Amino acid sequence: MAGGYVKLWRTTLDSQVMTDDWMCRLFIWCILRANYTPGNFKGQPLSPGQFITGRISGAAELSVSPSKWYRGICRLVEIGFLKYEANSSWTTLTVCNWKTYQEDDAPHRTANEQPADSQRTASDTTSGQPADTIEEGKKGRMEEGKKKEEDSSEVEVPPAKPTVKAQERHRPEPMAETVLTFETSGTTACWHLVRPQVEAWQALFPGIDVMQECRSALAWTQANNRKTAGGMMKFLTRWLSTEQNKAGKQIHQRATEPVSRVATLEDLNNPNSYKQIRSQ
Repeated sequence: MAGGYVKLWRTTLDSQVMTDDWMCRLFIWCILRANYTPGNFKGQPLSPGQFITGRISGAAELSVSPSKWYRGICRLVEIGFLKYEANSSWTTLTVCNWKTYQEDDAPHRTANEQPADSQRTASDTTSGQPADTIEEGKKGRMEEGKKKEEDSSEVEVPPAKPTVKAQERHRPEPMAETVLTFETSGTTACWHLVRPQVEAWQALFPGIDVMQECRSALAWTQANNRKTAGGMMKFLTRWLSTEQNKAGKQIHQRATEPVSRVATLEDLNNPNSYKQIRSQ
C-alpha cells in the first residue's frame, strides 16, 4: 500500500468531518486503508472500499487510545461515511459510496493529456511563429476578458435556486448491530445506536439498565424536540449520568433507613416490651 493514490473531493470541505481535526484525520485514514481491488483476508472476501482492522491495531496506527479510535469510528458511521461489522476476531469497515467517488473512469488519461509547457514551446518555436506575436495575442485576450468581466458586472444575476439534491436530508442505513434508531433534526435524518456502544455504557453505568434508559430517551425525543445527529452521544450520556445519580441516591437512602426490631418470645411474654416494639 506504499504506492498509488486516492481521490479527495472538494465536497469534503462542506462535510461534518471538517469541523474536527481528529475526525478529518480518521476520515482520510479510512480512505487510504481501504482496498482499491477485490481481496481476501483469512477466507473472508473483501470488496473495493473495505478493509480489516481492530480497535487496538487501528488505534496504534493513529497513535491514539482504543476508546478514542472507536468513538471516532462510531461518529463516521453516524454521519453515513462508514459501515461497521465486527466479530470476535476483527472489525470490517466499509467506506460508503466507494465506487462513486474513487472509481477510476479514465485510467489512461495521463498518457493522452496535452504536452507539457516545455514541449509546446519547442513545437511552437519550430513552427516558425514569432515569440512577439504570441505575446501580443496573450495581451489581446487579457484585455478582451477584462472587458467581458466589466460588462457582466453590470447585469443583475438572480440568486440561484437550491437544487433538489441540496434540500434532501441524508439518512444513514442501519447496520447489523443497530438496536435503536433515533429520528434527528438537521442535515442527517436519523442516528443509529449500535450494540457495542450500549455495552460500553453499561460498563460505565452499572447501577441502571442502559438499554431500557435508551428506550426511555427515544420515547422522550419522539414526544419532545428531536436532537441533531451530532448531539445524540452527548444527549444520551447526560441522560444516563442523571439516571445513575438517581439510582445511587435511592440506594444510599435505603441503606440509612432504621431497621425495625423483630419481636422475640421473651418480648411477647413482657407486655411493656411488646408495646414498645409495636409503636416502632
